[in-house]
Amino acid sequence: MTRLFASEKLEYTDPKTGARVIRWTASGAKDQHLYFTGPSVTDDDRWLVILSERTGHPNLHAIDRRTGEIHALSANARGLLASYVYPLGGARGLSKASASMDGESGQVIWIQDGGFCTRRAARG
Repeated sequence: MTRLFASEKLEYTDPKTGARVIRWTASGAKDQHLYFTGPSVTDDDRWLVILSERTGHPNLHAIDRRTGEIHALSANARGLLASYVYPLGGARGLSKASASMDGESGQVIWIQDGGFCTRRAARG
């Protein structure tokens, strides 16, 4: 993994319901889970993979659910790649609609700048 961001994790109890709540990110950027048809959490419940624009461009990040540390998986600096879900994107960049993860291995795959990229979220 590349760039490391400090934990933004906050755990608290909802005052109305008494439910335990975990907030994983607190940046002012757009942060979202992967596309709803696939997993965003590894099978061992250790890593949460998200799309975030905290670097100024959409990129993939893996949050260590034990420590809250946020690890950058991609290093896209060309914006959003146009796709059926994001038609206002450009000819270069990261395809937010393409990101997919195998929950068992933690392998993440996505399209960036017209090619396939892959990186493993799970580390030890």
